[in-house]
Amino acid sequence: MKELLEKVTPGITTYWADISDETTLPEERFDICTIMGVLSIFDHHEKILDNILKLFAEKKCLYLFGFFNPYDYDVFVKARNAKKHEVDGEDVLEAGWNYLSKLSLIKYCDSRNLKCEFTPFKVNFDIPRHEDDPLRSWTIGCGEDVIVVNGLQQILSFYLCKIYN
Repeated sequence: MKELLEKVTPGITTYWADISDETTLPEERFDICTIMGVLSIFDHHEKILDNILKLFAEKKCLYLFGFFNPYDYDVFVKARNAKKHEVDGEDVLEAGWNYLSKLSLIKYCDSRNLKCEFTPFKVNFDIPRHEDDPLRSWTIGCGEDVIVVNGLQQILSFYLCKIYN
């Protein structure tokens, strides 16, 4: 990932940090930040969001894109590749597909005097299934009834969430 940052167009300032470790965050403060599809990696969203909020100046505007559960349940997912486990006995539980509820994000924002708005993101194009990577999301259905799924049998509801004060 760091190699990609080095290839960014000159004139754009980039930062290399671990959002789960506040000691790696840049000293500079921002008015707007974007976080795309990574909140589901973490089991404790509060710590991650608190660290993100430390990146802001007084005025805050965070655009958070990802999948959120429209029902009032936070879902924590761990998965193991059965083929790999069979071959080498490796017992690694992979994370990264947690499904935070919209309600939990709203409650988090309320507790920090922030506003929160969700805009549904509908995929209106075909994403093919990749047999070699079943965790990679794909679409099923047609027209306006397209849904996004993955090899963990999750139906993914994508939203752009704006968090601001």
